[in-house]
Amino acid sequence: MKTLAMNYTLTQHAQLRMSQRNVSREDVLLVLQHGKVEYRAGTVLYFMSKRRIPAGIAHAERLEGIAVLCKGKRIITVYRNRKRALKNHRRKSKYDMYKNIGWSPARLAL
Repeated sequence: MKTLAMNYTLTQHAQLRMSQRNVSREDVLLVLQHGKVEYRAGTVLYFMSKRRIPAGIAHAERLEGIAVLCKGKRIITVYRNRKRALKNHRRKSKYDMYKNIGWSPARLAL
């Protein structure tokens, strides 16, 4: 794992996704410093919207839509989603309370 400024550590998965999606370390640092922050289910999502891009940056169009997902001080993944990144993160998955304990209400009817 490699350490970025601000004491964040990149996981191997995040490094792989950054290289696949052509996102540099400088881009990730800018998103961590200036992006919108959302907290959900123990993770933190930093999202760079068009309005949050600082003036005077040469590659501003590249920054729009970058999302950085962190858990603690570890960067889990990095992706681009210009339209739905925040909306997808805000939507919480359904919880099946019977799945974790191995029984269902249908078994009680027997």
